Amino acid sequence: MVHDNAQNRMRMRMLASPQFERIAAMDGESFVWRIDDYPWQRSVWNCHPEVEIHLIRHSTGTALIGDFVGDFRAGDLTIVGSWLPHDWISHYSSGERLMGRDLVIQFDPNLVERVVEVFPELSTINDLLERSLNGVLFS
Repeated sequence: MVHDNAQNRMRMRMLASPQFERIAAMDGESFVWRIDDYPWQRSVWNCHPEVEIHLIRHSTGTALIGDFVGDFRAGDLTIVGSWLPHDWISHYSSGERLMGRDLVIQFDPNLVERVVEVFPELSTINDLLERSLNGVLFS
């Protein structure tokens, strides 16, 4: 059962426009990766042009991905396509901090298109990126 506090946060996030998350890989790098704690200032209803691969390392809660609202658990891996709003809300006690909850990888899908031009054998990745526009969940 979701706590009233968490339900209110979910309602407010879904009603609000997603925040734009600026993602910038370092010079000479093709993607960004990080391990996030929760709560964290960037753990908000957001979207960006990059594709995001998001692994929940531990915790349970509610996933908001586009118009999908559902439960998540440790081990869930989600691929979120360009501009698809998303957020994962853990149900936790006030003052609690979940260290290393998420592993996040973000990359520019245009870079993948350029790689496929050089290595046509990788073209099937385009199908996965197309499906990710609606979110793809591996659990």
